[in-house]
Amino acid sequence: MDQTLLVTGATGTVGTSVVSSLLDYPVHIKAAFHQNPVALAHPNISSVRFDLKDPSTYVDALKNVTGLFLLPPASREGYALAIQFIKSLVEVAPDLRHIVSISGMGTTPNDGSYYGEMEGLIQTTGIPYSLLRPNWFMQNFHTYFIDGIRYGELALPAGEAVTTFVDARDIGAVAAKILAEESFQWEALTLTGWDMLTYREAVNMINKITGLKITYRPINDHAMRKGLEEAGWNQAGVEEMLELFGQVRNGLNATMTQDVTKVLGKAPRTFEKYVQDHKSLLI
Repeated sequence: MDQTLLVTGATGTVGTSVVSSLLDYPVHIKAAFHQNPVALAHPNISSVRFDLKDPSTYVDALKNVTGLFLLPPASREGYALAIQFIKSLVEVAPDLRHIVSISGMGTTPNDGSYYGEMEGLIQTTGIPYSLLRPNWFMQNFHTYFIDGIRYGELALPAGEAVTTFVDARDIGAVAAKILAEESFQWEALTLTGWDMLTYREAVNMINKITGLKITYRPINDHAMRKGLEEAGWNQAGVEEMLELFGQVRNGLNATMTQDVTKVLGKAPRTFEKYVQDHKSLLI
C-alpha cells in the first residue's frame, strides 16, 4: 500500500465515519487515540497514540504518513493546539503530501477566528490541502441536544432560522474519498445537506418518526447563557456557543451547496434518513 493515512479524532462522530469509509480503499489507516491505543480488528488499521497536547507523540504517529485527517477538539483550546501542531508538520512529517482539515461553515483563512487561523497556517506549509467546512451536524440531536430531547423540550436561541444540517457520515465519506484519491487538493469545500430546516421543523420530523412529543422553544441569549453556566460550561465555551447560534439566526447556516454531491457523486443524506437510522439513540 502506497498510502498511510493518519485519522485524528478516530473515535469521534466524524472520525469513526472517516475510518469506516476508508476501509473501501487500498490504504493503511492509522487511527489516533489520545491515550492507550486500542487494537482494532482489521488488517488495514493500526492504532497509535496521538495527543495534540503532547508533542512527544507527533513523530511516531506521523511516521510514514502520507495523508492527514485533522479534526481538533471542538473548542478554542483545541484549535489553538492544532495551530501549534501544524507549525511542526514540515519537520515531523516528511512524507506528508495531503492534509484534509475540518473547520466550520463560513470560515475563510485568517478571518480572525481560530478556524480561520488554522486554515491560513495550513496554506503556508506548502503541503497540498483540502479544507472541509461543514454545517451543523445532524448527529448533534442525539449527542449535544439529547438531554433536551429526553426532557421533552429543546430550548435553543436559534429562532425560526433555517439550517442545512449535514450528516456526519457524509462528512466522513467525503474526507475519506479525498484522502484516498488525493483529490480536490488546494480547494475548500462547504459541506451541507439538502434539507433547509428550522429547529422546529427538525423536532417535528423527529416526533413524526419516533413517536416522541418534543417541543421546540426559541430562547434568548441570556437564557442560553444561564443554562450553559448552570451546566458547568466555562466562559469561553459559552461565548462560542452563543456566537454560533447568532450566526444561525442571521442566516449564515442557511446556504445549500452541491459539494457533497460533487465529491461523492450522490446526494447527501436527508434529515429524515438520519432520524430513521438513529431512532434508537433518540428515544
